[in-house]
Amino acid sequence: MARFAKREYQLELVTPAFLGGADQLAQWRTGGIKALMRQWWRVVWTANNPNKTVNDMRAAEALRFGSVQEGVNSKAQIQIRFAEEPSNASGVVLGIRNDQNQSLQYLGFGPFVQPTRPSSKAALNSGAKVKFKVLVYSQNDTQTQQFSKEIDQTMFLVAQFGALGSRSNNAWGSLHITGDIQPHDLKQYGQSIGQCLQSDWKKAITKDDKGLMIWQTPPLNSTDDVMKRLKIFRKDGHNYIAKQQGLRPLINAPVKGNQERNPSQYILKVLKDGTQYRGQITLLAHKWCNDNRDLLGLLTRISNELDQNQSFKRIAG
Repeated sequence: MARFAKREYQLELVTPAFLGGADQLAQWRTGGIKALMRQWWRVVWTANNPNKTVNDMRAAEALRFGSVQEGVNSKAQIQIRFAEEPSNASGVVLGIRNDQNQSLQYLGFGPFVQPTRPSSKAALNSGAKVKFKVLVYSQNDTQTQQFSKEIDQTMFLVAQFGALGSRSNNAWGSLHITGDIQPHDLKQYGQSIGQCLQSDWKKAITKDDKGLMIWQTPPLNSTDDVMKRLKIFRKDGHNYIAKQQGLRPLINAPVKGNQERNPSQYILKVLKDGTQYRGQITLLAHKWCNDNRDLLGLLTRISNELDQNQSFKRIAG
């Protein structure tokens, strides 16, 4: 007999999210939420199963979230449903009005509209909300308890680090989540920078001898103020240092032609803090398979610069 468990949450967009579907209208979709959960579930699974292999993880992921890979026919035992019909906007087109919004343009390059290039993806605006349920259908009580615990861990990480849509690594689509969120110790999800760089996927929050490599701004009055500080880091710190050393392709270089893109090593987010906001930078280090140059040295230099930057401070952990 199948067993059942449920968790309920509300998502609120702290910054606009480029969530357009095939029709290019901005819409809430369960698929985007599920993909975000899968990403952070992998971090949870790695922490809970330090001696298991990647193949073990893929099998466990298929059991929980389903799989459409060839030779695998697995129905998801963890499912997502909107608690009510979401209020989808037709989308907003974001323009550039002042110097601070030039920061938004930089962090949203591509989908963000520019005066000389008016085509843009539609976005759900900040403040948009949706309620959803995470449902567990499993074969026995033990499995139900295990999957439910993993959901609790996963959603805690999604609340702390998650964002939806295009340019989500640059703080667009930053989420504020309420509901069945249970706090956990972030340190259990950390691995050394050396361990992280042995993996070609983001399996853990990176740490060094100073602790977890997560930095935050002090509370600021607006998301524009936060985005301006994050843009200064991304452009004048992160990208400038890498370009200076001739290593820009290692940390998220622009795509040219058929060139592969290395996913961002540092992910940015805007956190809601009461009536104010914080910027957050998190290092999720991983190796870049097509380039064996000194990624460790580059990430160490960028992180040392962050430690000395008065606009950011490492969180305890």
